[in-house]
Amino acid sequence: MFFYDPEQREPVSIVGSGDKIYTFNKMSRCVLGEKILDRETEKAQSLQKAVSSGMEGGACVAFLTPIRFRVPGTSLLAVHDGKFAVGFRETARLMNRRGGLRGDNPFHLRIRKENAELADMCGKRVLVAMSGGVDSSVAAFLLKEAGYRVAGVTMYLAGEPSEKGASGHATADAVRDAKRVCEELGIRHHVFDYTDELEQWVIGPFLREYARGRTPNPCILCNRHLKFGSLLARMRGWGFDALATGHYAIIEKRGSRYSLIRHRDRRKDQTYFLSRIEPEALRWILFPLGPYTKEEVRAIADRSGLPVAAKAESQDVCFVYGGTYHDFLRERMGEQKGGRMVNRKGHCLGNHKGIVCYTVGQRGGLGISYPVPLYVLRIDADKNEIVVGQRGELLERELIASDLNLFRSEWPETVQAKIRYRRQASPCRVSSLGASRLRVRFQEEQEAITPGQSVVFYDGDEVLGGGIIEEVVHGDRG
Repeated sequence: MFFYDPEQREPVSIVGSGDKIYTFNKMSRCVLGEKILDRETEKAQSLQKAVSSGMEGGACVAFLTPIRFRVPGTSLLAVHDGKFAVGFRETARLMNRRGGLRGDNPFHLRIRKENAELADMCGKRVLVAMSGGVDSSVAAFLLKEAGYRVAGVTMYLAGEPSEKGASGHATADAVRDAKRVCEELGIRHHVFDYTDELEQWVIGPFLREYARGRTPNPCILCNRHLKFGSLLARMRGWGFDALATGHYAIIEKRGSRYSLIRHRDRRKDQTYFLSRIEPEALRWILFPLGPYTKEEVRAIADRSGLPVAAKAESQDVCFVYGGTYHDFLRERMGEQKGGRMVNRKGHCLGNHKGIVCYTVGQRGGLGISYPVPLYVLRIDADKNEIVVGQRGELLERELIASDLNLFRSEWPETVQAKIRYRRQASPCRVSSLGASRLRVRFQEEQEAITPGQSVVFYDGDEVLGGGIIEEVVHGDRG
């Protein structure tokens, strides 16, 4: 690593390897632990602290004058003008062209351990899956600034321009937004029709699960089969070195294997949706937003002048537009046969409109009058019945998971598991039932365990694997 003092024109060498820095070599005025100048004692101490701690935790380094340095074996470059700042070479050039650096400039990329793999790949070809939204656009921007040879691709799935309610990466509007971003970045943009794959791998299973009285998660299916399945295979066939997306997650290489790690911003962490990616695919994937919060990503988009900087975040499923889930299900499955709505003892309390209109834990829209609030406890597709009860009756401790996807073969005795995206991971014990099935027992009761949803297992921040909730093991309530 070399520090360069523009006043003295003399380099200062640092002996370093990977993401660790070991010592300074005394070659000019800048020496570890000594004053750079008499009036710069505080900055010298900050420099010493940052260097002694290596790069862990995203440590930044302060300098006396505008200085640049390079990390051995990577393309990482630190740039500073009197405040804490870190960036890549291309970022530094861009900011210098725009009038210099500012300490609060969000272009400054943090040096973090999880970025080591990303930095080592600098200069290689990366295909970025672009939805036309802020996250994927910033992902492409960061990679371009880091020196990658970037191209964008949009998976056209459904929808017409400006169709009411249409959002996400499916619509023609989204394709146009992604194209505008690629033009701004000066990279190629490709569009591929994925409507057939969407129908086969996502919509078809989605409809079949609802017909069984289960509640699937289509985003997990899309990630597994389309984005990190079909598109990843195409990416490799086209000669790219990696596929990048705007997901909030981290991939780390630990020993000989790659691990999926939760994002530091738990509000945005998306590992739940990524839990069914095939483990061997992780080595081909980049998540450039790993070090950033959502607020920082939007600030980068704004400061860099990306045309989608102010675009609202999509909350909808890509193939459901112009209505609700239930509208889509009725359109695709036809009018549903009604049936009885009963309590746990089988007493009829009213009638339902069709089992696809309900999900476990649902309170509103039941259409029955009762002295206390009622919730959907379970759905019996064979009997065409909806079982309802009070909220306390939603609590259960055990489930059976099937169709497993495991990133690690050895698990600790106690792990944590999430039964829905917005739920906290809770401690549990897991035992094998053979044939890709697990029995999961939580330490504390969980509310509304829902067949068809994914259960995702964690060891701290590391994703161990995931599966589909096959059934709920109901406890004896007397």
